[in-house]
Amino acid sequence: MTTLAVQALATAAFVLADSFWPFVLAVSAATGAKAAGLAARAPLVRHHGGTGRRSFAPVCGP
Repeated sequence: MTTLAVQALATAAFVLADSFWPFVLAVSAATGAKAAGLAARAPLVRHHGGTGRRSFAPVCGP
């Protein structure tokens, strides 16, 4: 849930980027948040997926 909130805030930061460096910061935050979301997804699939990991992974989202 936290990674989702950080992703939303990082995406919203693009609205405030009015020059190059704020844009770079927004891109960095969005990229880091996306990577954190993907990294957090694997243990969830491993824990809750059980024997049907391949069928459970698409349920968690892209």
